[in-house]
Amino acid sequence: MNKKILLTLLVIIMFFSISSVYAVDNSIDSSNTYSNLNTLKHTDTYQSSLIGNINENISSKTVEKEISVETKEKTEKSITKSDNKLNTNNYVVNKKSSDIQTKVDVISKDTSTKKLNKTLKTTDNYYFNASVTNDGDGSKDNPWKTINQLNFNKITNGSTVYISNGNYNVDNIDVNIDVNIIGENTNKTIIKGYNTYDEVFNFNKHTTITNITFTNSSTKVIYNTGTLELNNCIFKNNNITSYDACIKNNGKLTVNNCLFNNVSSQKSSVIYNSASNSINLYLKNSIFTNNNAYKGIVLLYGSCAQLYNTTFNNNKATIMAGCIYLEKSSMNVNLSTFINNSVLKGTGGVFYVYDSDLFVNNSIFSNNYALFGGVATFLNGSGDGEEITESKHNSTIINSSFTNNKVLYDGGVFFDVYSNLDIRSSNFTNNSARNGGSIYGDYSKININNTIFKNNTATYFGGSIYTNQIDIALNNNNFINNKATKAEDVYSQYSRSFTSKNNTQTNTNSIITNQITTTKKPQVIITNLNNTPITTIPSSYDLRKLNQVTSVKSQSGGGNCWSFATMGALESCILKATGISYDLSENNMKNIMALFSQSAWCISPNLGGYDEMPITYLINWYGPTDENNDPYIPEIIVSPQINNLIQINNVYGIPSRTNYTDNNEYKKAIMKYGAVYTDIYWLGSNVDNTHNSYYCHEKPEYTNHAVCIVGWDDNYDKNNFITPAPGNGAFIIKNSWGTSSGENGYYYVSYYDESILNTCDDIYGAGGFTFIINNTETYDKIYQYDVGGISNWLESNKYGNYSNEYISSGNELIKAFGTYVSDLTNNYTVSIYVNNVLKHTQKGLFTHLGYETVQVTKSINVKTNDKIKVVLELVSSSTVQIPISESKYTRIVSTTNSYVNGKTNSDSVACLKLYTSEINKSEVNAVVTKSNLTNTQLLINIHDTNGNSINTGTITIKENNTILKTVQVTSNQTYVDLGIKKGIHLITVCYNASNYAPSNTTLLLNIGATTINSDVLNSDLKNTTIKVVVRDSNNNLVNSGRVVIYNNNNLLTNTTLINGQAIIVLNLNAGTQTLNILYLDDNLYQSSNITQTITVKAIDTKMSVVAYSKLTTNSTIE
Repeated sequence: MNKKILLTLLVIIMFFSISSVYAVDNSIDSSNTYSNLNTLKHTDTYQSSLIGNINENISSKTVEKEISVETKEKTEKSITKSDNKLNTNNYVVNKKSSDIQTKVDVISKDTSTKKLNKTLKTTDNYYFNASVTNDGDGSKDNPWKTINQLNFNKITNGSTVYISNGNYNVDNIDVNIDVNIIGENTNKTIIKGYNTYDEVFNFNKHTTITNITFTNSSTKVIYNTGTLELNNCIFKNNNITSYDACIKNNGKLTVNNCLFNNVSSQKSSVIYNSASNSINLYLKNSIFTNNNAYKGIVLLYGSCAQLYNTTFNNNKATIMAGCIYLEKSSMNVNLSTFINNSVLKGTGGVFYVYDSDLFVNNSIFSNNYALFGGVATFLNGSGDGEEITESKHNSTIINSSFTNNKVLYDGGVFFDVYSNLDIRSSNFTNNSARNGGSIYGDYSKININNTIFKNNTATYFGGSIYTNQIDIALNNNNFINNKATKAEDVYSQYSRSFTSKNNTQTNTNSIITNQITTTKKPQVIITNLNNTPITTIPSSYDLRKLNQVTSVKSQSGGGNCWSFATMGALESCILKATGISYDLSENNMKNIMALFSQSAWCISPNLGGYDEMPITYLINWYGPTDENNDPYIPEIIVSPQINNLIQINNVYGIPSRTNYTDNNEYKKAIMKYGAVYTDIYWLGSNVDNTHNSYYCHEKPEYTNHAVCIVGWDDNYDKNNFITPAPGNGAFIIKNSWGTSSGENGYYYVSYYDESILNTCDDIYGAGGFTFIINNTETYDKIYQYDVGGISNWLESNKYGNYSNEYISSGNELIKAFGTYVSDLTNNYTVSIYVNNVLKHTQKGLFTHLGYETVQVTKSINVKTNDKIKVVLELVSSSTVQIPISESKYTRIVSTTNSYVNGKTNSDSVACLKLYTSEINKSEVNAVVTKSNLTNTQLLINIHDTNGNSINTGTITIKENNTILKTVQVTSNQTYVDLGIKKGIHLITVCYNASNYAPSNTTLLLNIGATTINSDVLNSDLKNTTIKVVVRDSNNNLVNSGRVVIYNNNNLLTNTTLINGQAIIVLNLNAGTQTLNILYLDDNLYQSSNITQTITVKAIDTKMSVVAYSKLTTNSTIE
């Protein structure tokens, strides 16, 4: 890559306002830069609780801060210093609880002129009184009625002006003298601005203003280029509608004991300070409440400020800095309170610190909100496309309390990128975020000492702290009851150094070494692919007429045409594939690929981009996301990574044209896929505004703009260009300058244009690209080290190989690999190892230039913590090109597990990704529907854990590890017939599929089982008759086998079954007999038996007397 191109163009920007690569285009109407900002939808739903008015919610606080005399003296001295450096003394301040005390006297009280710390020596006094009828001479007895330029011109240098109670309408007064202005009563001496163009007052000398209320102005109230002190003043109900602030300071400004209430600046801030001398803004003992600004209630640019004992309550900013915006500035904050401040669409609920230093001591921050950095966002450094310039700024936080602050995305309290952050003796409690419940640090240096982190929450990673690629030191801290999905205290990935000493933790750190991008299943799933070859190319074709383009957008003041051209092409491709129109976020793409992101290139946001950047954003699954999730506001330079709407796994790099009419591949791509992204060199003098056409007739050294092609017309007249082309024909391009340019945003570009469709930076061989929308196969994870994408190619003679090693983060299936492709003639061989064992080898040819995801022909099962190595070998007849990502240009994950031709390099990694899918759980349900001697049939149902039927995969039936049968699952119910022999069988039914975890169930089958029944027909002696019936398990009569009967181990009979029964006559002795009746079969059926008890009757007998005789005897008894 010729990185010098971007640098050259950035230099051009500074002198000629020409964009760098894709920086601000010449044709943009800068007057419309932010014309649509007020119509952007506000996506956050957070609404901080309102405090109400000052008297009820600030002055009524009953708990005060007790400050030691010594500390107070030190603090006050630090405020009055006028050097350029922040005071970083560690002030020790005693607090009661976390309640708030205000040292601001109720503004309605008068400030006695006797107590004024006058810095002016007055020579004359002048008077204004609104109640008099006419203007007098300005004396006490004859005061002026009207405050106007005429009367102020009569006031002499060094005078004091007294203004009586009343309402004064004032418009555009220049005060070119030293003057002391004193109102009679703050609440009753009211100056109303009724001007519509310029400021109410312009001060350029030494001025002190006391006891005045300023209200009702629609432009800035005060513009100061001198020295201005405001004492006991109120600014309320001013609504600044111009690109201006309520107070603009280019001199030295002191605000003491003042109230700013309900002041709004729709396009700027309440106080804008851009003076560049030493400390030029002092805010002391004051209150800012219920104010609204575009960015920052107080905005500092290139200046230095002190903030002391001041309260910011319930203030809101639109895009950044709910309270204070710092750019190239420094601020010292002491003894101040910040409650319920918020940013609606951006970062830094209280502070936005850009290339600046911030010192905070003994202050309270509660219930503040933003999308990032609920209290503060720290962004430091810049990038020019060649390298990152770190600005080495520091932020120090001491003895401060952070409670109940929250964000929608990352960094509940602090969001820090490229900054040095030092935190001491502070307390972080009940803060919450997506990542980093309290602190999010990226590529920075963070030291935290003697600090408490309690009850902080992250919905994803790092309940207290989330870090990426930083140096972090944690010493003597206490982590209590923090919560997160992973790493409840500290989540640290790819730390450059990690030191932890004497910390008390209830949970453990989590240190991550892999870069794993995960995603939910995308919203857009393509079910019907358009594989119809293009055989006929018409002479004209226009996606607009087919309703296959989305609306024309405006990139406004940002150099983000590369993002708009990409999203325009992608929206068209999705629309062509699905018939559904999406509005995708260019803001999300341009920020995630720029400096302040984990996938950053070394280029500051809005300064242009390379063609690799949008491709990386999509293939790394950083997006796309819907416009409503991240509306386009160029000034917002931090964006969240949100679950992508659709997975882009293939980018079709269309070969560069060989001549001006070599356009067929581009035409086919437009017809098959949708709009095509291309670079172009755009010069205003080449535009024909009559015909809305463009033709660059001289070959440029580089391109400086990106557009998408939506059609063509072979017969477009060559004379319709500012310089006639050599022949007819033009592409129809969609631009990103709004519908007021060209033909409702479209132009015709000659086929003979010298800049179009020639190169796409490091997408070798391609002149443009589009998207193959075919995500019928989606994945759950990408393993990758090239988080910023390709930045260069390494050349190797005829053969080259590159590989990456990863550690599996779960139980998954390896489904595909992906890489950038520069040559379609190279033969590839991919080998995948798991725990050093070769699991799969696959050979082939790539199908298109650009980026290709190749499905492996065999899904590979891996478990948590398995080591996976993917090796890609390329063979060519000449040279091979190996894609790499270099830390010089973009973020990488520095690793020793990435190899090119067997060697590692700490400054680069190979661009070789691995795609996996989660293993879905499955369950097997099997029942026996038929069981007999010839056939046993099983009905098998496979379903997931949600009860949904699965109709893919393989069923294997085993017994004792012997496979009985294997069948493919093709429907919700699978019938399997088994020819197994009689007996008891323990069967295992196993299920396997590429997208599901294996599962099984067991069945106990009793094949050939029989039941035997007996019935005593006759129990007579010697004629005992028994009927024996034998049936199988299906209750069918058994037609084979025999019945054997034993009595006291004596075989009584062995009788053959006939039609399932046997009638047997036994010769049994009389009495009770116990018979063992058995069914036996040598071949088919299992034996069975029963015991039969029979009472055998004895033969009945009869006795009768047939004859008898009489016998007579004589006996003597003595």
